[in-house]
Amino acid sequence: MSEYKEPPMLDPEDPQGCLYGIPGLHGGALYSVPMYMVEPNPNNPRKNFDREELEKLARSIREVGILQPLILIKQADHVFRIVAGERRYRAAQLAGIGSVPGIILQLTPEQEAEVMLIENLQRKDLDPIEEARAYQALLDGHGYTQEALGEKLGVSQAHIANRIRLLDLPETVQQNISRGIISPSAAKELLACKKAADEGLTVKQTSEAVAREMWNASKSLSKEEWESPSFDISICDKCKKKTMLKKPWGDKEALRCLDADCWQTKQDESKKQGVEEKERKLNAKYPDAIVVTYDDDSFERLNNTDYCREKNCNDFRKARYKGADWVMDICFCPDKDKYKACQAEAQQKRERERVEKEEAARAEIRGMVDAKLKVRSDRKTLVYIATIILENLNPLWNADTNVFQYVQEIAAGVELEDATEDNEETWIPEMLKRFSEEQLFRIIIEWPAICDGMKEGSIIEWYLKDTSSPDDEGKKHEEPAGRTCRVCGCTDFRIVVPSANTYLEWDIKWVEPDLCSSCVDVAQEDPVPAAPAARSYIDESGKEVFASDGIGGETFGTFWRSPSGGLHRVKSPAMPMVATREEAQKNLDAWAEKKGLKQFGSDQKELTVIVKEMLTRDDATEDWKSNLAILTADELLTCIEKETRPSARSKFYKEARRRKLSTKAEVS
Repeated sequence: MSEYKEPPMLDPEDPQGCLYGIPGLHGGALYSVPMYMVEPNPNNPRKNFDREELEKLARSIREVGILQPLILIKQADHVFRIVAGERRYRAAQLAGIGSVPGIILQLTPEQEAEVMLIENLQRKDLDPIEEARAYQALLDGHGYTQEALGEKLGVSQAHIANRIRLLDLPETVQQNISRGIISPSAAKELLACKKAADEGLTVKQTSEAVAREMWNASKSLSKEEWESPSFDISICDKCKKKTMLKKPWGDKEALRCLDADCWQTKQDESKKQGVEEKERKLNAKYPDAIVVTYDDDSFERLNNTDYCREKNCNDFRKARYKGADWVMDICFCPDKDKYKACQAEAQQKRERERVEKEEAARAEIRGMVDAKLKVRSDRKTLVYIATIILENLNPLWNADTNVFQYVQEIAAGVELEDATEDNEETWIPEMLKRFSEEQLFRIIIEWPAICDGMKEGSIIEWYLKDTSSPDDEGKKHEEPAGRTCRVCGCTDFRIVVPSANTYLEWDIKWVEPDLCSSCVDVAQEDPVPAAPAARSYIDESGKEVFASDGIGGETFGTFWRSPSGGLHRVKSPAMPMVATREEAQKNLDAWAEKKGLKQFGSDQKELTVIVKEMLTRDDATEDWKSNLAILTADELLTCIEKETRPSARSKFYKEARRRKLSTKAEVS
């Protein structure tokens, strides 16, 4: 270790000639300044100096000297004013030394005030009142706002405002705050009392104002409060600042901390530990992921990584943002030009793959179209259909062809006179008139497939992939009309779609005299034994009774339905709740036979499928409303006769009036 060397003594006649060579702030340098040339600063925010502490420091200075130099500025010839270090200066006076080390700076008044305040704040040497006066001096003398001053000093605007409010208290109270007799948090309560006295409030109003001020100045120690602590409150068990306060808006009390600064410190530490613990878990969960920040521009996010994986690129990485529980693919390449060239190459490769895939699909379509070109029809009709198709169907936005290019491709040996991409409406009909039937058929079959693609389950796929011959197709559907499907109940002009609970008007196709094309797969399955027909009866009171399941759906019995739609059980020893519907039906049949009950609907014709659906489905659904319009007149009148729900029955009557049908007396 090199030997310590005293700074050179400042020459009063030549203050600039004694530079020691240790640069300071604003061009300052270290000097050894005689004590008679140093004066305290009258603007120093610190006014109170403990006598015992000064004597301890004086003894230390006698033994080892002043280790940290004073900060000085030149006030006049041979006079220097203290900016920072007045406590060391006072202790040096008590120690009786002749000079002190000091750094002489050149500062503006604003810089001088900032340095004095910051130096005292960093050392925590100021009491709350001194701190408040220093803040007030900077605000008044240098044009700062509280927000700007807070950013400059690294404190919050609320802290500055709360400190300055202490200056509104009487001088005696300020002295007690400086001495530590009254804490800043308790001083806020005194401010509330002072405000109450100034405004002439009553004792009750003053008490409420003090309670409200104490509540606002404190922090919650309860997990139920919205600003609950994230730290373990058991560490505050023996703290004197922990107390119960009455809530300003009610009679209940809550556990609060009167030391807001201590509470905030613990809260920040707890949150910091929570963030660190979360990061440790995320690092364990994603060990290979690089942690990056949102303002980091040294990487690029990747949407498609197939090309990077194929190249086995070293710059391809997994990464995650700090605190994020998800990973992303990034390129860590430092050369941005290389990254852009690599992305362009990957885009070209994807485009080539897309074109190859499209060409393969086009070739598949062309092969299937060739198999369909055996069909012949009226030439004039073919020209008409092909023209409509070409004029109204457009290819996908990313396809490599259009109508003009496609017709040029089909028109082998046919001249396209005056044909351009801008006059399709005029040349397409004239050009198609010169095409052969095979060319026209190709356009009719192939162009829709090119425009829409071979979507799974589409009509295009269904047609092109059907390999049956036209003769077989004709024989299959030459069945007489007036048939009914044995599976779903379809007729020649009504197709039942059970999955949609609706009916479509369409000409169906028959594969057998009593089997429609939509039920072929169902008919080929193993036949399931039919359940015994459900029978209902009319009891002595005129109610329809029938076998049905209970509320749970696991037991069955005999029930009757009220006009509102509710099920009510018929309680009889002969008809207990049983495990199967068949057994419940047998019990009902035996009971009805013994009672001599008449079977319900025995003298009426059987209900159609749509009538049964309308009587059992919820009348508030859209499909019920749409089916209402396609009911025949007889079916509508049957629904009115059989319906027991008031809301549905009213809708049936309304539809009957709209059709001007004659009905019985309407419901009241």
